[in-house]
Amino acid sequence: MAWPAEAMVVTASVLQAAAPFGEPAAAAAAPTPCLAAVAQAVSARDGGAPPSLAIGTVLSARDRDRLAAVGPATIRLLAPGDMATMDHRPGRLNLELDPHGRILRHRCG
Repeated sequence: MAWPAEAMVVTASVLQAAAPFGEPAAAAAAPTPCLAAVAQAVSARDGGAPPSLAIGTVLSARDRDRLAAVGPATIRLLAPGDMATMDHRPGRLNLELDPHGRILRHRCG
């Protein structure tokens, strides 16, 4: 059975408009509400400057340690292949990292 031309056009336009798994790239690059709160919590905890959490930057070992000290209820570092629970915590910052420690995405939850 052949698909009608109208169905093909609608299907193609829906697929083009759909975001690939998760948020669209523009939304992923937008600042998240919990990002500033986590950076402030880290610097308040140890008195240092807030860590750079910009997308595309490599997370230094020092900043990893500082973030880990804040605790998993506040921040979660996700490397490729890491398993993550599906519980949603609005105040928690999730940092998705590439294999080299570069920040790919940050989101609350």
